[in-house]
Amino acid sequence: MYASFLSLHQSSAMGYHYLCVTRSKLKDYRAAKEQGKPVVVTDKRNSPVELLLVEKEGIDDSLLYVRSKRKAQKELSMHENFTSHFETGLNQILEGIQKKGGTKVIEKVWERIGRLKEKYPGTHRFFDIQVEHDGKKATSMAWKKILPASRKEEGVYFLRTSEKDINEVTFWEIYNPIRYRLKAKGNHHNWVHIVRIMNTQKAVTVTMQNKNDRKIYIRKCSKPETKVREIYDALGYKYQPWIRKSLPVRQTGVLPEKQSRKTVDTDYMEITS
Repeated sequence: MYASFLSLHQSSAMGYHYLCVTRSKLKDYRAAKEQGKPVVVTDKRNSPVELLLVEKEGIDDSLLYVRSKRKAQKELSMHENFTSHFETGLNQILEGIQKKGGTKVIEKVWERIGRLKEKYPGTHRFFDIQVEHDGKKATSMAWKKILPASRKEEGVYFLRTSEKDINEVTFWEIYNPIRYRLKAKGNHHNWVHIVRIMNTQKAVTVTMQNKNDRKIYIRKCSKPETKVREIYDALGYKYQPWIRKSLPVRQTGVLPEKQSRKTVDTDYMEITS
């Protein structure tokens, strides 16, 4: 779903539309429609998701603001976890300043603080750290937490598409095609479980030599189990993707115009030399 700026332009040049997640959060955006209000849908766990078409100067694509309550809660939990670990690291540095034999040289103290900031790059900006020293050694260290001005950007990400005539719900459903179609049919499995179910259907390849000593690969698809059939039914797919067909057999895989039509009847067949 993520794509580089170059690959998006290549897709457009080939006549394809694209839809992807923006590589970074947008700033200075505004609602695409006057007095535009967010449309609320639910995710697979029935948690609310706010959608709003937005625009930004310099970007011609259609943009969708997405704020997931569940994603916001997850990001907040991660922030609190990282904050706790960062503060533990600060306490360890403070202990080194206070105890005998600990790290007190001011340059070394700041090096330890720097390494801690590198370890938690998104967390240290919420701390104001002050180190007192006598010119050579640190004598004390204190810090205070800086509360973010707003939590509104937590759980927020943006989608973009080259499609122009599109609304919020269609935008979202294209982004979540299989899951939404399954959900509409009453199937609420998560993606990991869907993959586990679908992996029960196998494709088997049989290799043989025909009477002309040509190698033939016959590929058959197993019959799907009940849960697999339920997913196929919900999506309108065939139970087995390969139909029976008769194909000419030739060592190179290319049939000359005047070659005799000797064929093998099978579900699916590939010819190689």
